[in-house]
Amino acid sequence: IYCNVPVAAKTIEKVGSVKQADVERILSLQPDLVFTSPLTNRRQVEQMKRLGLQVVLVGNPDTFDAMCWSFLKIGTRLGQTGRAQEMISAATKKVSVISDQIKQLDKPPVFFQIGMKPLYAVSRQTFMDEYIRLAGGMNIFSDERSGIISREMVIAKNPQVILIAVMGSSKASAKVEKKKWMTYTTMRAVQHHRVHVLDPETLCSPT
Repeated sequence: IYCNVPVAAKTIEKVGSVKQADVERILSLQPDLVFTSPLTNRRQVEQMKRLGLQVVLVGNPDTFDAMCWSFLKIGTRLGQTGRAQEMISAATKKVSVISDQIKQLDKPPVFFQIGMKPLYAVSRQTFMDEYIRLAGGMNIFSDERSGIISREMVIAKNPQVILIAVMGSSKASAKVEKKKWMTYTTMRAVQHHRVHVLDPETLCSPT
């Protein structure tokens, strides 16, 4: 119900969220395959299996390599192994090109905000943490286990770049967050106008 990318997702019938599905509706659509994630309600997963549906678990990737593996797994189950391999190869080459271009550049400390209440940062063992490294930055909260932080912690770490891609809220809310950060004029990111509101559909999706 939250998927807007690609454009075709807006017209496809919705059957629930990643955590809670409408099993009856899924049955009525007679799917050949049902893909689930570790977040999917386990009782519903078992119910779908008992009802004879082919259920495939796809993990939540925390690295680029894990994304590629998940993509290949999906492609294989769809009978499109070769096509999936081609797309993975193309994506891997793009990542390699970017890595080569930036490896000699300075690595700015980055704060990547993905939640507001509570204030939530990209922490370790997430694909977004790896995004920062692949893009040539250093995640200031890469050592944090939970991701729940305070504004005082951000100020103390004094990032050079602040990225705001707040999941589950509007861009207007993210812009309000930017205004809040811009009041902390001692931070380098604020002084150099490097506080950016980005699209969570792009930055927070392992695609």
